[in-house]
Amino acid sequence: MKVMIIDQKGWSKSIKVEKTITRVGTAPNNDIQLHSTQIAPVHLQFILSPDLPSSCKLVNLAGEVSIRADHVKQQLPSFGTVDVRDGDEIELGEFRLVIKIPLAAEYVQTTNVVEAVLSFPNAVLRPGYATRGQLTIKNVGSQTECQFKVALSGLPADCYHIDPIPLLYPDAQEDVLVQLFSRGYYPKAGYHDVFFTITSPASYPGEEMIIKQGVYVAPVFDQALEIADDMPKQSNDSGDSQQPEVDLPIVEVELAEVPEAKYPRPIPASKTSVKKEPPDTKARIEEVPAQEETKVLEQSQDKAQPEIKVMRNQFDDFWEE
Repeated sequence: MKVMIIDQKGWSKSIKVEKTITRVGTAPNNDIQLHSTQIAPVHLQFILSPDLPSSCKLVNLAGEVSIRADHVKQQLPSFGTVDVRDGDEIELGEFRLVIKIPLAAEYVQTTNVVEAVLSFPNAVLRPGYATRGQLTIKNVGSQTECQFKVALSGLPADCYHIDPIPLLYPDAQEDVLVQLFSRGYYPKAGYHDVFFTITSPASYPGEEMIIKQGVYVAPVFDQALEIADDMPKQSNDSGDSQQPEVDLPIVEVELAEVPEAKYPRPIPASKTSVKKEPPDTKARIEEVPAQEETKVLEQSQDKAQPEIKVMRNQFDDFWEE
């Protein structure tokens, strides 16, 4: 976007506006500084939208200003907003601010046999949507049943569609639908100049009209969502942290033979039992009936005092003698 500043003496200067918010006033910290007693320190704001670069929003922060749009003059009150387009003029003190937006149609070449008007309400191409415009063609020549053709350059062949044009008699006109498309990865994102060439080779050979239209292709972003586990790992009850697994080499070890353990000879059961007394007392032998041998052994294990009972049978006495 450009702002053409023109004073009463005819001096002019073009300023390129690229910021989202551009301030106009007499203060030195403004983006556009104008010296006038009729202008406030911060008088106007231009707000640009990347999604809608075919227009601009104007905010009035001070006194009332006049705006001329489509040859119609209107007043913008204090703290009022309005959308301005290409060619609109703003009267601010002794200056005139003319808006120049690149996404506007302009004539590159004209002819005396055809008149054409191209209009796009919003010349922004987005994936999945059709940007629609209108081309009005009028036959101002003397040839009857004139067949006009429209050729488009500046975009791939599969990124536009133009409806056919019927035969036009003198002073007849037709509105033609024009559709522009973005295929996602092409055309390249950014500003493009599209040229419409209107001809009628059979009726008016050598005559052509060229109209340039600026379009903006919105960028496409590839986005991916990745969820990462950032929670700490829980430790076991023993408090030992989990160690990472390590692949250890396998080592073959030859085991030596272990000799068979020699266990003592089991003590045979007997009808008599010997009860071991403390060290200062002598062992006492008492007879125990045979049917109570098993019960005596179980009770001896449950006693808290250290007590050992030796069970012997009647044959042991024979061998001792």
